[in-house]
Amino acid sequence: MCYDEIKVSVIMPAYNGEKFIGEAIQSIIDQTHTCWELFVIDDCSTDRTVEIIKTFNDERIHFIQNSKNMGIAYNTNLGIEKSSGKYIALLDDDDVALKDRFKIQVNYLENHPEIDVLGGADIEIDENGGYLKCSGPPIRNPKLIKAYQLFFKKCFTNCTVMYRREFVLKNKIQYLENCYGIHDMKFYMDASKIGTIKGIDEILIKKRIYKEQVTQVQRRINGDKRARRYAEFQRRSLKDSGFELDENSLCAICNIVTEIRRDHYTLDELKGLYLAFQQIMAQARRMEIDYLDELRFALTKILSDRVLTRMDIFTHDFKLGNN
Repeated sequence: MCYDEIKVSVIMPAYNGEKFIGEAIQSIIDQTHTCWELFVIDDCSTDRTVEIIKTFNDERIHFIQNSKNMGIAYNTNLGIEKSSGKYIALLDDDDVALKDRFKIQVNYLENHPEIDVLGGADIEIDENGGYLKCSGPPIRNPKLIKAYQLFFKKCFTNCTVMYRREFVLKNKIQYLENCYGIHDMKFYMDASKIGTIKGIDEILIKKRIYKEQVTQVQRRINGDKRARRYAEFQRRSLKDSGFELDENSLCAICNIVTEIRRDHYTLDELKGLYLAFQQIMAQARRMEIDYLDELRFALTKILSDRVLTRMDIFTHDFKLGNN
């Protein structure tokens, strides 16, 4: 079946992206699925970003320029508000969409109406476009994604995503501002509790990794604030899913299940996490959740990753996983 006339609304927040934004926009123009609109939202860039955007003469491209710096979450929400497509797709101003990306995702979503949010695999490239690595296949099981989303975003790279516009508008799911680069974590946590999220194996974008990248900058400049937000989202996610944990259990989770893992954990810390996970499993059984097996797998994986590869086993000189 042909879905060529189904519109995709693409949201591209931009800020000082003169190095790569031309390539990012061109990758949208080169899509084999040609029914799209692109909202490029400039956040008061001080370089040649705006000049480069204006070199593209395509009526499908809509340029919005903020009068003051508003942040990536605000700009993404603005793009969604302005959009008119059946589907929303995201792309950062330094990434590259592969030419069949929209065609693959539109076809999949049209043939799987039960899926609300769809992501895929990506290739990581460096500043010069050189290959770094492939992300590997994302999680395909929606129930396993839902289990992991209790604690962190483990589904796929944000800019591989395409979702139903009606889904986010009807359920009032938005990107939260002032999140120091982890606005997508909260978005997917919220979406997982209402809808169905799935990953597919196809490689959809080239994700650029470099020192000046927004995520890297936020980790360097706002690391502590970002970590506090991360823990805040975990607490809210567990509560919104019906889990009622004591403060010791919540602290055990937030101190160990962090964005950046520590070199090792003490036995007391791991025992606290194990007991917290026992509480979660007991409550999950009482609630008769429909993703119990997937939750058990996720909790086991989270705990075993830290026990087997990040823990001092016998002495401070012997650390498994550090060789």
